[in-house]
Amino acid sequence: MLHVIVAMLVAFALTGNIKIAIGFGLIEPVIQMIVFSIHEYVWEKNKIYI
Repeated sequence: MLHVIVAMLVAFALTGNIKIAIGFGLIEPVIQMIVFSIHEYVWEKNKIYI
């Protein structure tokens, strides 16, 4: 919950628009999960076992 609030506050500070800030706050965690999953997949595929 804190992450969403911080994302909204940062978006509001940058845009000055509460609707955009709420939108960013709600969509950012979803995008973060997708990017993290892709990152983990690529990391495992490129792992060198010693």
